[in-house]
Amino acid sequence: MTKVSSLQAAALMLCFTLTRLISYRSEGTSLAVTAAAELAACIIMFAVCAAASKLPKAKGAAAVTGCAAAGAWVLAALTLLFTDLAGSMQYSFPDFYSSGAMIAAFAAAAAYCASMGLSGCARAACAAVIGAAAALALMIGGASGGLSLDRLHFAVPDKGEQFGRQLLTALLRSPELPLFIALSRRGIDRPVRAAGALFSARAVLWTALPLVCTAVLGDHSLMGQPVWSLAAYSKTSLIERFDAIVLLVWVLAALLAAAALTVCLHDCIEGIRPGAGRLSLPAVIIPAGVSAALMYGSAGRPPELFYALALAVGLIGALLMGGGKQA
Repeated sequence: MTKVSSLQAAALMLCFTLTRLISYRSEGTSLAVTAAAELAACIIMFAVCAAASKLPKAKGAAAVTGCAAAGAWVLAALTLLFTDLAGSMQYSFPDFYSSGAMIAAFAAAAAYCASMGLSGCARAACAAVIGAAAALALMIGGASGGLSLDRLHFAVPDKGEQFGRQLLTALLRSPELPLFIALSRRGIDRPVRAAGALFSARAVLWTALPLVCTAVLGDHSLMGQPVWSLAAYSKTSLIERFDAIVLLVWVLAALLAAAALTVCLHDCIEGIRPGAGRLSLPAVIIPAGVSAALMYGSAGRPPELFYALALAVGLIGALLMGGGKQA
């Protein structure tokens, strides 16, 4: 695998942050508490990545087992990504998109993007992150006229419970953590620097946008999707609403996130059996797409236990990867 620079790797992982941040539903949780919990989660995840970079790489049967475990986790992560995208799209634009058709098209597009390889996806992610930063900065600037610092406070009756719940959610629903570790074992230059850039940028995003949403929207930020509400509120002399721009950033970030998972799946398959990585493309389109469509149509979002088990499998597999047949 061709190595990518630390900043390119951080940009690729930031696509997961943008996807989850834009589709985030506060569901009554204070966004000030959310920002504090996300900051704590970033510190914890950086410490995990820094510690993982110092561990020796497994070899032989252990590395192959790690590739198999990481591959199973990637399929689960892709399924959840497709499911969340379909659910969030239906939530934001009800009765406008067909969830099954959207999942199928998205899976095919992700497989095509993954054919660029890790370096191609990382370069595209750099452009996407720069564009997203410009768009979000314009959106914040357009909403700055309605800012009121009096709306920022931690005076909520159950802030401890909200903090703990949001911290757990941030850790469990961060597929970039095991993905970053898995790719850093093989394809990321200076992984500690990349982790520092990634989680610093993530902390800034998850601090700035929730606090701006609270300062502008007040109690309305506790309902629906705060970023979309801010996009509808914000306007400039050239842009009346930012909904279309946010939608573009959201879909592009989600597409590159899915492509990064597909690249990791390709690497997992190669680590088990060299030359079989070409099977990763239909492996994404068929199992992940079908299971996402079934999950969305029946059960909706899985329980937190599923996320916890998936994260555990992903971390174990990622830590064991690196010294197998493809090293």
